Amino acid sequence: MTLRTPILAAACSALALATLPAAAQDSTGSQTAPQASPEAPTFDDALLERFVSAALEIETLRETFVSRVEAAETAETREALVEQAGQEMRAVVTSMDGLTLEQYRSIGTLAQSEPELAQRIVSMVEARRASDAPEGG
Repeated sequence: MTLRTPILAAACSALALATLPAAAQDSTGSQTAPQASPEAPTFDDALLERFVSAALEIETLRETFVSRVEAAETAETREALVEQAGQEMRAVVTSMDGLTLEQYRSIGTLAQSEPELAQRIVSMVEARRASDAPEGG
């Protein structure tokens, strides 16, 4: 599937970055990855709007941290920055009233394989960016 906007890809890569430190800390071995099923869950517009808000904030954080990680001189510094980025990204998601990390992960994962869901998200992102754009161009 080709995305018309990079936000979904950014959300998914940010999701991966945000979950890596958590996965490293969770040594219990239990994982709750969304299962692909014939009946994919449906998400209401309000939840998807919160997902989009979080994804846009995470996209900004990701851009900031990528340049900082690339400029880091040591592996320890890079590792600490990745950990900090993950914490801040998780905080963005949990600060969205009514959106959990599990829901964020599920939406991001399903959007990669469900074109209709991906299109709904892309449309919301485009509408948000259009409304945030300065008037007159």
